[in-house]
Amino acid sequence: MEGDQSSAQPDSPISDEITMFPAEGDFADFWEDFYMPSAGPPEEKDGALRACLDHHPNPRSTVHVSSERELQNAMNEATPGTMIVLRDGVYSSRLAPTRTFEVKFKKASRSNPITICGTARARLDGDRKHAPLLIYKSSYVQVVGISVTNGAKGIKMWTVKNCLLDSVTVDGTNVEAIHIQFGSHYNTVQNCTVRNTGRTIPKVGEGIYLGSSRRNRRGDVCIGNRILYNTIGPGVTAEAIDVKEWTRGGLIKGNRLDGRDLCSCPDPVSLILVKGSDYRIEDNVGTRALESAFANSKVATAPPPRGNVFKNNRCTTPSRRRGFPCTKTTPGNKAY
Repeated sequence: MEGDQSSAQPDSPISDEITMFPAEGDFADFWEDFYMPSAGPPEEKDGALRACLDHHPNPRSTVHVSSERELQNAMNEATPGTMIVLRDGVYSSRLAPTRTFEVKFKKASRSNPITICGTARARLDGDRKHAPLLIYKSSYVQVVGISVTNGAKGIKMWTVKNCLLDSVTVDGTNVEAIHIQFGSHYNTVQNCTVRNTGRTIPKVGEGIYLGSSRRNRRGDVCIGNRILYNTIGPGVTAEAIDVKEWTRGGLIKGNRLDGRDLCSCPDPVSLILVKGSDYRIEDNVGTRALESAFANSKVATAPPPRGNVFKNNRCTTPSRRRGFPCTKTTPGNKAY
C-alpha cells in the first residue's frame, strides 16, 4: 500500500533511465559485495567528520554546511567525490525551494561517491506535507548518520542506482518512512532506525517500501535492492518492509522488526510482506505481528511471487491472532 503527499513528479518516463544489469552469472559476486567501511580517522576529528570519513575516506572535496541554503547549494553543486558534512542542528525543509532537500541528476561512482553525512543530531525536519529528502535520477549517492523527521514521507529514492542509506534515523512520518521506487536498482538501506510512521494514514505507514502499488504505477521494476540490519518499530503502523509486485532479486537480512503498532486497518498484518520474486529473506527477527510475521502474497493483476527463499527468520512472540505460523509462503516459494 502506498500514500504520497508530496507534489514532485518524475519529469520523464522512468523506463528511459533503466540501465544494464549484471548477467545472471554475476550475481554470486554481487551478493558478496557488501559495503565495508574503512578503519576511520584519528580521534581528534569531530563526530560528524569521523562518521563521514568512515564511508568516504578520500574525498575530492569537503563542504561543511550549517544552514538550509548552504545544504541545498552543496547538493546542487556536488560532483563525484564530494563529501557534504552537516553540522549538528535542525535543517528545515520548509526553507528549501521545493520544501524538500533534493539531490538530482548526480552520476557519481563507486570510487568517487557523493556523500551527505553527519551525526544523528543533524536533522532534516519536514513540514508534514513533503518528504524532507529526495534522491532522484542519481547513482552512488550515500546518506550517512543523519536524522529525518516530520515528513509526509521521510526519504524518497526515485530512479536511483547503487545508492546507500546507512545509520540514518527516520521518525514521525505521515505515511511510509523510506520509499525506493520508479526503476531503482542495487541500492542498500542498512543499519537504519525507523519509528513512528503512518501518523495521518496508518494503513500506508510502512517502514521501508520497495516498488509501487499497482494502483499507483503498474509494472514498477526494481531489481537487486538490499535491506540489511535495520531496526523498524515501534510506532510503525503498516508492514515494516513491504516488497511490491514486479520487484525482484533483492536481499532482506538481519532486520529487527516490532509490530506492536500494526494498525489492522485491515491489511497490515505482517512484518515483511513480499509480492515480488527471487528475494532472499533471512536472519530477520520479528515480534508482535498480527498474523504471520514473514509472508508473501499474490496480486491478481501481476505475476505471482516465485523463487523467494525465507531462511532462519525468527519470531520472539506468537502472532497476536491465533493460528498463524511465523512464516507463511505461497506455492513456488520456500521457507526453512
